[in-house]
Amino acid sequence: MRTTWIRIWMLVFFVLLNLVFVITVAAGNDFVYGELRVDLGEIYNAKDYQVWLNATALPSGGYPDYTTAWLGVELAQYNGQPYSAQFSQVGLLTKSDGIRWFVYAEPGVTCLRGAQAWGNRGCQGSVRDLVSLGNWYKVELVTYQQGFWIARIYTSNNVGLRCCANLVN
Repeated sequence: MRTTWIRIWMLVFFVLLNLVFVITVAAGNDFVYGELRVDLGEIYNAKDYQVWLNATALPSGGYPDYTTAWLGVELAQYNGQPYSAQFSQVGLLTKSDGIRWFVYAEPGVTCLRGAQAWGNRGCQGSVRDLVSLGNWYKVELVTYQQGFWIARIYTSNNVGLRCCANLVN
């Protein structure tokens, strides 16, 4: 019984700590950052990551571009070599001329839509291609054990797949 109460109080403490952290971050920034514990098998062995993203405004104050929202995952264990963690992301990029979707992956990408960007490490849609300000979009990094990952953007009402790239393994 005592162990149960200790666990309950620990849970309450961590929930309150997270609330304070999120409130603090929201007060000074326009983003919230979370990091998954990779020591848990459910996270480390996951093959499908999804999140809903939204961008409501273009950059201001002299910033020519701004990565507004993204899902980023390290697809491999970092071994000290450049790009060995295979950091990969899919998200929304706002520039002074408008909003666009983007995919970036350290192992490289094959663009299924949009233009090659950042050498062979990324793809970008043209302005307002598939995305617009003020709408929510589900983005996904997924693999079906076929030797590569897929970056996707879904419609704002989650009806269908929109695009985007295969990540090279």
